[in-house]
Amino acid sequence: MTDSLESIQRRLGSANEIHEIFGAMRAMAAVRLQEAQAALPGTRAYADTIAKALAEVVAMAPAAPAADVQRPVLVAFMPEHGFVGALTERLVDAAIVRDDAGALIVLGDRGADLAEQHGLVLHERLALGAHVDAGPSIARRLAQSVETLIANRRVDGVDILFHRYTGVGGGELVEQRLLPLAPDRLPAVPGNSLMNLPAAELADAILSEWVLGEFVHAVVETLASENGARLRAMDAARSGVESKLVDLRGAYRVARQEAITSEIAEVVGGVLAQEQP
Repeated sequence: MTDSLESIQRRLGSANEIHEIFGAMRAMAAVRLQEAQAALPGTRAYADTIAKALAEVVAMAPAAPAADVQRPVLVAFMPEHGFVGALTERLVDAAIVRDDAGALIVLGDRGADLAEQHGLVLHERLALGAHVDAGPSIARRLAQSVETLIANRRVDGVDILFHRYTGVGGGELVEQRLLPLAPDRLPAVPGNSLMNLPAAELADAILSEWVLGEFVHAVVETLASENGARLRAMDAARSGVESKLVDLRGAYRVARQEAITSEIAEVVGGVLAQEQP
């Protein structure tokens, strides 16, 4: 009975340690989720402001209709780490069906690993990081890779794939074509702004900045989704451990009572034995 009691004590200790680890991971995910959610309005507003400026230039010097896209680069924004439920698998599944992609770039080490395990060939993989502050630098590096692909005529369009976080237990996969720029992606503007540069040159510069802004926003959306999914996963994990702790504590009380009863019985038995003539 003593061995059983010690075994239960060890299991209780292990379960408590696991519960504390899950609690720490949950707290970290909650903090990073709040950081991402706080940054999202700013990243969206920046990209929308650039889109408005681009629309004003395009309205004054409309571009020729873009040719059909045959081999776009697919930029997939995926989780950097695990413990995110089925989020990574959903994104990889969405990338698998895109057999039209001329190249695949994956941000997020966990997503890149899973994509390669499923047989996807990556043109490049980039670390997503853990903090929103790194979003602009990650987006600039990504933009350089995409620009090189376009300059070398490896691809003729740019698509992005990411997960948009919509609250606890919610979210949606988002696929968007950034380039060639579709007219319906831009807001309606009068087109009477003053320009000191040729319209085509100005449009190219603003377009590059708009793509960069969309990349930054997708990075922050992914960080929010990753940490939101991890928050839910840790809640579920802690709930399971807490249920196990309840069972172990009950088993410990029973084993302890049995041990005490056994000790009392031994003492009484010894006393009775001594009393016998």
